[in-house]
Amino acid sequence: MTGSEGAQKASFDEVKKVMLRYCIDIGQIKTALQCALDNYKPEWKLTERKCKDFFNKELLSDVTLVNPYNQDTYRCHRVIVASGSRYFLELFSKYGPSELTTVKVPEPFNQAHELV
Repeated sequence: MTGSEGAQKASFDEVKKVMLRYCIDIGQIKTALQCALDNYKPEWKLTERKCKDFFNKELLSDVTLVNPYNQDTYRCHRVIVASGSRYFLELFSKYGPSELTTVKVPEPFNQAHELV
């Protein structure tokens, strides 16, 4: 048995992976992280926002929810509210933003449909 008889042929994908890893290791190809860091601009940080930055603000809010107990109002975005509530998803699907701008949140019910 010669040395070539026992050797297995590598697939093109395997060879490609080995070559890519080698090129990355020697610095001939940058990784996605390296490219992102090279292209980063400090002013981008100023535009980053978290959901809490928009809480109860007019910007991007398209519905006002009313607390059923104390009548406090909260400016919200319909898509965020609907993503967490089947009730609101159905309500917002039935009525568009111009038709339904304020919604009194229903009082909670338990599984026996009694007021909690």
